[in-house]
Amino acid sequence: MRKIRAIVVALVLLSASSASSFISAQSEKFGKNNVIWRDGEPNFYQSEHFDVWTWMDLKDPKQAEHFRKFMENIENACSFLGSKKMYDHILSKRLPIIVFNTHSEWASSALGGSFLPEGLGAYVESNRNRMVTKEDFLPQLKRAVTVHEMAHEFQMDLQRTNILKKDSKKNELSLGFYEGGAEFMAGQYEPHTRDDIRRLSQRMVAANPKSLPTWDHLKNDPRVNPYSMWEMVFEMLEAEFSCGVDFQVQGFKRRDISLGELIYQLTKGKLGNPDKNPQKFDEFNRDYWGGIFESE
Repeated sequence: MRKIRAIVVALVLLSASSASSFISAQSEKFGKNNVIWRDGEPNFYQSEHFDVWTWMDLKDPKQAEHFRKFMENIENACSFLGSKKMYDHILSKRLPIIVFNTHSEWASSALGGSFLPEGLGAYVESNRNRMVTKEDFLPQLKRAVTVHEMAHEFQMDLQRTNILKKDSKKNELSLGFYEGGAEFMAGQYEPHTRDDIRRLSQRMVAANPKSLPTWDHLKNDPRVNPYSMWEMVFEMLEAEFSCGVDFQVQGFKRRDISLGELIYQLTKGKLGNPDKNPQKFDEFNRDYWGGIFESE
C-alpha cells in the first residue's frame, strides 16, 4: 500500500512539474507578436500640479503646440475644479499623467488591459493615482474628456480624505453619482454643445418625460446610463435650487448622511427625502425636463 501511494505521489508531482514547465514556456512566447508603436523613451515634463510623460515629439512645432494647449487646459481645469465655487479642495498629491499620441499607441502599451474602445479618451486610475489619455481626439471633445477625468481625481481625493470619518458607510455613492457628477462639473468648465452625444441622449429621453428614470432606478438599476441620466439630476438641482454643485461636493465631504437626506437639506424640503418617498423628486424632475428642451 505504501509503495502504491508513493508511486501516485510521484506521478502527481511529475504531472505538476510538466504542466508548470509548459505554462512557463507558453508565457515566454505569449505576446511576442504584439506590435509596439512607441519609439524610444517618453519626454518628461513638470507643470505646477502634474508630472507628465508623453511620446509626442516636442521638437515638432505642431505637436509642441498641441502639448502646450493640453497642459494649459489641464492646469486651468485643475484650478477651476479646485476653486471655492466648485470642489473647494487642494489635491493632496501631484498627479502623474501619461499622454499617448494615438489610440494605437495607447492600446499597444497594455496599460488599459486587453481591449480599449476607440471612443475612450482618458481615464484616471484610483489605485495608481494617475491619468492616462491620448491626443487624437477632436479638440472640444478632448478638452471635455480631460476635464471629466480631472473631476474624478478630485472626487477620489476627497473620498480618500473622508473615508475614515464616522458613519462614512451611511452615504453609499452609486456609479452615476461619480460619472454624472464628473460630467456635470466638467460641463461647468466646458459647456455642452447642442449636438453633444450625451446631450442628444438626454434630449431623446426628455421627449417623453415618463421615460426618465425614477430616483429608485437611478440608484439601483444598472441599465440606467450613469453619465447622461445622473447629470440631468445635477443640472435640475443647479437650475432650480442652485445646489447642483453643492450636491456633488457635499456628497463626498459629508459621509454621515444619505444622498436623499442631502437633497432634502439642500432644497429645503421642497423635494422631500427621495430615499424615503421619491414621489416629489420624481414628479419635479419629470416636469422640469418635460419643457426644458422645448425652449432651445
